[in-house]
Amino acid sequence: MGRVYRGEQNTLGRSVAIKVIHPHLLSDEQTVQRFYTEARASSRLNHPNSVSVIDFGRSDDGILYLVMEHLDGRDLSAIMIDEGPLGIDRIVDIVAQTLDALGEAHELGIVHRDLKPENVFVMKSRLGQERVKVLDFGLATIVGSKSSVTRPGLVCGTPSYMSPEQARGDQVDARSDLYSVGAMLFELLTDRPPYQAETPVRILMKHVHDPIPDPRSVDPLRDIPADIAHVVMRSLAKDAGDRYQNALDLKRALEETRRPLSSIAPRVADRPRICVSCGATNEPSMRYCGSCGARLPGFSTGPGKRSIAPPSSGRTFPFVGRDEEVASVVAVRDGTLAGARAVRIVGEPGMGASRLCEELLNRFSAEGDVVARAHDHPSGVAVAYAMASELVRDLLGVPDEQPLLAAAPENLGPIARAGLSELDSPIGLRGVDGGSRAPAVGAAIAWAARQALTRVHERSLVLALDDYDTADEPSHRALRHAADELREESVLFLSVGRTFTSELATTEIKLGPLSAADGYAMLGEVVPPDPPPEFHASPRALAQLGVLGERLVDTPARELVNAADLAMARLDRLDARSRRMLQSLAVLGRSTTIELLKTVSGIPDMAPLGELRGRSLVTIDGTRVSFTEPFLADLVEAMIPAEARRLLHAAALDASSDAGAPTEVIAEHAALASLGMRSLVLLERAGDASMRRGDIHGAVRIYRRGVDSARREAFGSGEAMFDSARVSFGRKLGEAMTALGDWLSADGVLREILDMPELDRAARARLHLALARVNRMRGRSEDATRQLVSALELSSRTTPDLEASVQFESGELRAGNGQWPQAIDSFRAAAESLAGHEGDHTMLARTFARLVDGALATNDLPAYAVAITHLERESERAEALALPARAHARAALSGAAGLDLEHERSRALELACAAGDAETFRKIVGLH
Repeated sequence: MGRVYRGEQNTLGRSVAIKVIHPHLLSDEQTVQRFYTEARASSRLNHPNSVSVIDFGRSDDGILYLVMEHLDGRDLSAIMIDEGPLGIDRIVDIVAQTLDALGEAHELGIVHRDLKPENVFVMKSRLGQERVKVLDFGLATIVGSKSSVTRPGLVCGTPSYMSPEQARGDQVDARSDLYSVGAMLFELLTDRPPYQAETPVRILMKHVHDPIPDPRSVDPLRDIPADIAHVVMRSLAKDAGDRYQNALDLKRALEETRRPLSSIAPRVADRPRICVSCGATNEPSMRYCGSCGARLPGFSTGPGKRSIAPPSSGRTFPFVGRDEEVASVVAVRDGTLAGARAVRIVGEPGMGASRLCEELLNRFSAEGDVVARAHDHPSGVAVAYAMASELVRDLLGVPDEQPLLAAAPENLGPIARAGLSELDSPIGLRGVDGGSRAPAVGAAIAWAARQALTRVHERSLVLALDDYDTADEPSHRALRHAADELREESVLFLSVGRTFTSELATTEIKLGPLSAADGYAMLGEVVPPDPPPEFHASPRALAQLGVLGERLVDTPARELVNAADLAMARLDRLDARSRRMLQSLAVLGRSTTIELLKTVSGIPDMAPLGELRGRSLVTIDGTRVSFTEPFLADLVEAMIPAEARRLLHAAALDASSDAGAPTEVIAEHAALASLGMRSLVLLERAGDASMRRGDIHGAVRIYRRGVDSARREAFGSGEAMFDSARVSFGRKLGEAMTALGDWLSADGVLREILDMPELDRAARARLHLALARVNRMRGRSEDATRQLVSALELSSRTTPDLEASVQFESGELRAGNGQWPQAIDSFRAAAESLAGHEGDHTMLARTFARLVDGALATNDLPAYAVAITHLERESERAEALALPARAHARAALSGAAGLDLEHERSRALELACAAGDAETFRKIVGLH
């Protein structure tokens, strides 16, 4: 059906296998349906002994693909050829692991239908243990499903391993797979399947009609124990009711046949080898018959090499190889006595930037500096002000459960107070497009930093910003404002990441791989006299190797490049419960509460957590559990099978909602849970909240999720409500991109939605309106006018809010062209549309704010007095006091004759303080 390629997951550097269907088969409906059946069935399986399907779909050029975990080993058929016959203990172990995988599949209602040695893959772990993976659910059927890959009565599978009911084309269930296990077990013991014939049809007939063969009679020279022979024969019963009824029963029966040190005795060295195909006699050393070329039974090899490495330990590796980098940062810190400075620590993932930051903070703290450290949100989602909030709490010593505003003194300035309030409950600057209170948050950070500086004398304050690149944009903006306010203070901004920018003098520290000597020193090994010249390893890869308990001197250089694959070797050791617990933690983020983790995983006891902690994968601190290394969170989530990941996100959505998680976190779970309209409602709610608080980057991310989810749901269900959702998300995404200044992308998104045939008049009018705004921002007045004409025609006799929005945009276009009298007419028309209805008070306030601007532009003081009065009234109703604050500030800055400029300044200052509008506050203070 296709080919399998080895690939690399770019974000993690992890090896994966990519299975693609041959292009010439894509026109075959049954082939495509078989592909999706394999994808859906396999991606539900989440067991250590089932291959993980982490993604599937159709590429841009139409190729169907599956992305699976990469396996390094051989299938059971190849092992039987090269090493057969296998010892009983080894046979029992391989088949027991196969049954573990089938047990989970059967509990999910999935029947494999094509179980055979080629679909049982055996790998050697780094400790030398054999790990089984069951592959290829391409013929799987889901019990109880209304749809089927095959027509009734059609026989599919591999004849040598098919159950009688499958051979007849009857309905199959889990017991059919257990028959196939019996056939494989028979072959493992005897070197041949239970039935042989010249044609596949005759083999099928034998499965249906011939007596069950006794493996002891087929190969009497092997001394097959009676108890295991009985297990095989019961598994091969013609009537499914006479077989073992589930995989667990068969596994138990099989494991009861174990005997201490039991094995099938290899053939005596001087005993001739008899070909079971033609009966010819061969020399003992021959693998294949000299007469007919058939594989000879009885060839055995010794056990594979086993590592004696101990299980992973919780050791902390020494900090090595960064002396020059440390000295550079120390020098910058020493220079902060003359004013604030900044250092960026950058490097490829895994180079130890966070570890360097940690070591520097320990050193600075020991030398008497005050240090504070903040990260992105523990969920891994960009939550508004998460980094800023953690930094302020660390500076002030305020616990998470206490509001920051409660720690504010009575004499704290209004802007810093507004910043603390924004950290407690982000609301943004209401009424202002893209209005953010990030400058006020910056003032709060600066105040908290000065509070910390009072605790030291002639020492520095070090503000460490870990994982800065993945932190939320509102925190970025707030920290830039804080750096500006603190430029005269003895403060060092120490960021891990490339994106920290400010007006401060900034030094960039670039980290590369460790040298060979440093690598050996890190792992506590003696440096060889001539380290290999090709040595190239990150601290992360070396740490993974060390936790695996392996020595650097014994490890090929090529295996050190990929830390993700080394970490996967650690994860492969986990049992099913520990695996699920770790996956649940990854879905929740790099850190969460133990209770929330128990809820999402469905595992009520602590035993798996103890196992994970013992393997140095997690740490437990009070009521919280965290990954020992943040990158493991991304790696573990990426290894979760696609459907299993969706179900875990659905559980996390419910649990996080109940726990009061931020809207951004809830939206992320909703998008990945794919719960239809419920997910779309939550995504829209979160996107709108991000827009209101001025987090436009966050809104773009969430709305884009909404567009993709709505498109996927519409394609899968064909229901019109998902097309409507796609229209709504697409318009809002375009508007958010416009607010960011990404006009080209906004234009493309909006035009794509406009081409949809399902649009009603109002939806089409809103899209033309949004396109008019994009063209106005791009300076394309004629195009904007054409879009407005279309919007005006479509919006007539619709809602007053929509008509008013079109008039408002017409006014903006005319004002931008300097046509203020015509612009004032448009703004008045918008106000009249809204005034007679209980409509959007914020929109009405914005309209009066533009009438204020029109009155100032035309020096019409009576009109100004009327407009500013209406503006203040509507702004108070809409709780959007930044609008009149900025209007009074513009009046004060205009210097218009006839205005009481001192009153305008005073009123602007008062309203800016009430709104938490730091930018307007600073403008007015600057006037004095």
